[in-house]
Amino acid sequence: MVVISRAATGKTATLTERVRFWLRQGIAPSDICCITFTAVAANEMQTRLGDDYKDGMFINTIHSLAARFLVMGGYGEKVGKAINEEKFDLFFSFIQKYPDCVQHYPYVLVDEAQDLSYNEFHFIFEMINPEHFFVVGDPFQCIYEKMKGASAQYMSKLLARPGVVKFDLNENYRNKANILTYAQQALKPIGQRDNSIPMTTGGDVYEGKFNLEILVDKIAETGNYKDWAILCYTNSEVAYIMKQLSENFIPVVNFNQRQKTKKEIDELMN
Repeated sequence: MVVISRAATGKTATLTERVRFWLRQGIAPSDICCITFTAVAANEMQTRLGDDYKDGMFINTIHSLAARFLVMGGYGEKVGKAINEEKFDLFFSFIQKYPDCVQHYPYVLVDEAQDLSYNEFHFIFEMINPEHFFVVGDPFQCIYEKMKGASAQYMSKLLARPGVVKFDLNENYRNKANILTYAQQALKPIGQRDNSIPMTTGGDVYEGKFNLEILVDKIAETGNYKDWAILCYTNSEVAYIMKQLSENFIPVVNFNQRQKTKKEIDELMN
């Protein structure tokens, strides 16, 4: 199955329930491999599975899986060197060189499949070569094309295989109707179409040049600090804006995964 999942449509819940379904059908946990985009996402899925989670099932990132194969195959020294140099994509070069270390999983799930590179796609679908797979992704959210050669075309390749079924997950639970309509209109000039369906009405959109001073005044004026979220492109921008807000006596927290654990982020969200 290939699931085209738009933003805010509950893909993590869908992946989790597919794992739960397989487990309750009697599939051995050791036969299931679930590849998530981040370690945080892996922890969240394990938590959501609750009592259905069983030891022996792999739930983690694709780099963790490659490293595991290499270590078990006796190539731990190469793994350690790549980790120390923060060159994690070297794992796939090693995998190609030592294919004997790759283990077979009959059941594989892949999250954020639009960000798979050629080497990652080959690793999963040619080397591990699962009989059953459940792939979730959104072509609109492919963000690593220039960095590592990621492409949504690999999801299309799966759809071309005999017996593969496509589903659309497009009920948007995060963005209200007016916000989603604005986003969909923004796609039209570049010839893109989003079929997301808003599940709530209302919503306001304001567009203008970024002015931190005006933003600080607006936040201070409302006083409802927990209702505001500021999205930035870089960590340096986050640090700068947090400094300005703090100097204006506005309480602020960040959700940088490098600085906080999954548990700490959950506590902040609540």
